[in-house]
Amino acid sequence: MCDNNIFLYIKNRYNQISDEEICSLSEGLPKCTSLESFFIELIYNKVGQKGISALSKALSQCHKLSDLCLQISDNVFGSEGACILGDGLENQSVKQVVKEYLDYLKNCTTIENLAVYLYNSKTSTQGIIDLSNAIVNLVNLNTLRLDLRNNNITDPVKYELKEILDSMQKLVNQEIDY
Repeated sequence: MCDNNIFLYIKNRYNQISDEEICSLSEGLPKCTSLESFFIELIYNKVGQKGISALSKALSQCHKLSDLCLQISDNVFGSEGACILGDGLENQSVKQVVKEYLDYLKNCTTIENLAVYLYNSKTSTQGIIDLSNAIVNLVNLNTLRLDLRNNNITDPVKYELKEILDSMQKLVNQEIDY
């Protein structure tokens, strides 16, 4: 990777991408000191807890990042690769991966545009609350796209998410699919 890239788009669908490849990619991301926009599509691969953790940590070190789009649904999480994201966040290892990702996301305060695709991940109520709490820390966020379709999200949680997002003064564009 080049340290003067301001835009990076990586599209890898159905390619059996594993933790090792994502960890290698993640090592290079912080070296992209001018990176402002990052789009990564890793749908239907074999990215596990180690890969998502490395990617999340690397993104938190990209201090100029303002546009972020993560499409990470339908990957393998867990130390033994036994849990698929679509099997639900009830699994402790999946909860830990999402929590770790959200903890790093909180540090990405320069992000202005964010898209997160959690389609068909059976995200729990607590997962949505954690996501909301991470997003509210993105003080420069003005555009948000969340794909939460095919999840078990109750109306009170939807209302709470809406309340949190409505409290964000700079957030002018939001699109949430339930």
